[in-house]
Amino acid sequence: MDKVCNMSNFTIRKADPGDFAATFALVEGLYGDQQEFYEAASPVDADRLRGIWDARLRSKACAVYVLIGHGTPAAPGVGGNAGGGENADAEDADGEIYGLIAGQISKHDSRNPTHGELVGVVTEVCLAPEARGRNLAEGLLKSIEEWFRECGAIYAVADYFVGNAASARFFERSGFSPLSTRVYKNI
Repeated sequence: MDKVCNMSNFTIRKADPGDFAATFALVEGLYGDQQEFYEAASPVDADRLRGIWDARLRSKACAVYVLIGHGTPAAPGVGGNAGGGENADAEDADGEIYGLIAGQISKHDSRNPTHGELVGVVTEVCLAPEARGRNLAEGLLKSIEEWFRECGAIYAVADYFVGNAASARFFERSGFSPLSTRVYKNI
């Protein structure tokens, strides 16, 4: 399968609270899918995740960009309806959300070697299963990186679960390199 995507079938825009249902479904699916990568984790607490996601969509220190597919063969009807949020225009009103990327600006990343400079933190990258493997996440990453630069961040960081080879390949292909290893233990 050719991994080059025709972006003319997709648009990327900043999400808003009107996109909550469709984006939350992707995020909830992401955390459900990730259970295999962290054996000690508890099941997803949907109510807690819903509150975090709602706050993220409304925060000025966070940004979420959505990938809207336009019902073409390259973008079969998957994902949730775009919802016609505040930023939606006529072009994506009939489209569906196929993916998203979320990020935040931080000064307090414990792994930040610049000690207090702003850093962009990629918090989620989600694609509907049918949209994976087509290099669609690259456009989302470029959007969040542009927002990071506009906010004054000097570099970006991202975490992914050990064993998630697709995420490892994506971030490596996108120019990220390992900085540290974070380990966890239930206590």
